Amino acid sequence: MYSQRLFSVILFVFFCTSLIIVSAGKDFYALLGIRRDASNHEIKKAYKKLSKKYHPDKNKEKSANEKFIEIQEAYSILTDKEKRKVYDRYGEEGLKNNHGGFGSHHDMFEQFFGGFGGFGGFDFDNMHGEKQKPKGETLRLDINVGLEELYFGTDIDVDVSKQKLCSKCGGTGANSAEDVISCPDCGGKGIKIIRRELGIGIIQQMQTTCNACGGRGKSIKHKCDKCKGTRVMRGNDQLNVEIPAGSKHGQHVIIEDEADEHPDHETGSVVFEINQDPHPLFTRDNNDLHIDITISLLEALTGFKRTFKHLNGDKIEIDRSSSVTIPHYVEKKEALGMPIQATNSQPSGKFGDLYIKYWVEFPEKIDDSQKSELGKLFSPIKEWSKPIGLANKPKISYQNVKNSSKAKSNKDEL
Repeated sequence: MYSQRLFSVILFVFFCTSLIIVSAGKDFYALLGIRRDASNHEIKKAYKKLSKKYHPDKNKEKSANEKFIEIQEAYSILTDKEKRKVYDRYGEEGLKNNHGGFGSHHDMFEQFFGGFGGFGGFDFDNMHGEKQKPKGETLRLDINVGLEELYFGTDIDVDVSKQKLCSKCGGTGANSAEDVISCPDCGGKGIKIIRRELGIGIIQQMQTTCNACGGRGKSIKHKCDKCKGTRVMRGNDQLNVEIPAGSKHGQHVIIEDEADEHPDHETGSVVFEINQDPHPLFTRDNNDLHIDITISLLEALTGFKRTFKHLNGDKIEIDRSSSVTIPHYVEKKEALGMPIQATNSQPSGKFGDLYIKYWVEFPEKIDDSQKSELGKLFSPIKEWSKPIGLANKPKISYQNVKNSSKAKSNKDEL
């Protein structure tokens, strides 16, 4: 018995040593200059900053290219949930060796200790604290964006008020690490087993959450003097919201892992809904732009030229000097609308159209002399033309209709 336990301990030490070995390699968190618990948004922000700094086109130092490649690798690993999970457990070597040859650390442990009955109730599955936490609620916010910003795309820094883990205790609620103890009521399990005797030889067993610790399995001797044991406080975070070119009113931009924080939940996502601000000149319909231009009656009849500034900064020239423009006439300018966002069926680089609608401003009244002058310019219509299709139809007099009706009546009487 003693030799069996000794052999188990030796294997356990070997197992722990193997974990340390496979955890060796590059520190991707240090490469990006972030904490190990950094959110996807923080990873992305750090990556953008460093990739600009070390991009070979901008940084001509010999080491810049190598650094840029390392940054790319770190970003690709840490933004992939599954790869990040493997890296956090086994390090870079674990990624290269496909988890070190084991499906998980549990599989590794089973191969080492499966036939030795374990270590007296040691919970290997929970050694890394990997109990799945429920996902926190989504935080939904509106963000106002101008039409020009939607045309080009932009980054907007937004201050978000949210619930955060206490900066002093880190979400434990305790004044120090020594003040966090195993709950005396449940023995640190977070649950209690209640047994009831329903009859002779019949026992009902129920499992319930420990009321003393709320299911956490931990109790606090001295509460944190900053959060008073609540573990969370209100605070502000500045989030960088990326608005892609061609984004639309009502479209959502999602930033993961940046909603309200809580030690018992995985942090949810922040969803920003785009509200397009009104533009003084243009209106938008899907990917098309519309603009109204008012002209005088004289311009409508004799022609005109106009220039206006497009959202992209270009001057758009209108030349209708040789045309008569009727009220509400709409002119189409192709590919002068909004950028069309890339989709699976629609590649990027295309634009909607621009529609120009002309409004003719008529005078409220004209005097007799003006009427006379207009009469000389425009001859009045002498007679109305007959509607098409009626020229060869016979004329029916009222008398003929009356006689026909009377004859029909006499026939019915017969």
